[in-house]
Amino acid sequence: MPGGTYALRMYWVLFLIALMLYFIGLFEAIPRAIGFILHVIAALLAARNLFFDIYRSIRTRFVLNEKPLMALAIILSFLIGRDGQGAALALLYSGVTAAQELMAAFVRSSVRKRARKIGGRVTVRRADGDAVIPLEQVEEGMILVIAPNQTIPVDGLIVGGSSPVDASVITGSAARLTAEPGMELSAGCVNLGDELRVRASRSYGESLLGKLDEICENAASYSEKVEKRIGSIITFSAPVLAGLVIVFGFIVPIFSE
Repeated sequence: MPGGTYALRMYWVLFLIALMLYFIGLFEAIPRAIGFILHVIAALLAARNLFFDIYRSIRTRFVLNEKPLMALAIILSFLIGRDGQGAALALLYSGVTAAQELMAAFVRSSVRKRARKIGGRVTVRRADGDAVIPLEQVEEGMILVIAPNQTIPVDGLIVGGSSPVDASVITGSAARLTAEPGMELSAGCVNLGDELRVRASRSYGESLLGKLDEICENAASYSEKVEKRIGSIITFSAPVLAGLVIVFGFIVPIFSE
């Protein structure tokens, strides 16, 4: 799915046009030949990025994955006269791909916003004055100085100051809390008012955000391994599935007649 505002708008405009052509082609009042042409155009509009990716892959270094298999299924659907199913496959692929990209973009945006608020460093109050240290060096018992609009990086106890905080990342609710001395706050809460002083209840690695970072890293690593495994399976299974489609879609009907 393309990036950029204009490209994104064009993507959805063409998708909606393809969807409209698909439904028009299903009308019984439409001549069969016209319906077939409408479904071909709908499939080309919906799955154009799929076919472009395959074309570029063939010109550079062809990789047998789910994309050629999906393209083969779409093309064979039209060849055996199932143009409605072929267009539907193209629309389904385009819609699912777009949904995945939008979800990934939303997650990346949320993570970036939260990361910008936290930053990679935090101010620590010591007997000889304040010092700025990396988050990874935060240890239990340190007094952290949380400035206005700054995110609390570790779980801790309020020991100084009073201020409203946004705890939506923890509670899921938009309601604000008033942080006062003696109150426990979880990492991820955003200070919306005056300066707060928080005694770290645990290190950054043991806090909520630290564990979330670890989970995200592990999930990304696991996702890469799963994608490689799926790619290996598809590499071996795609030719077999394509052969079965050709046999039962073309050869068997010919001899049956």
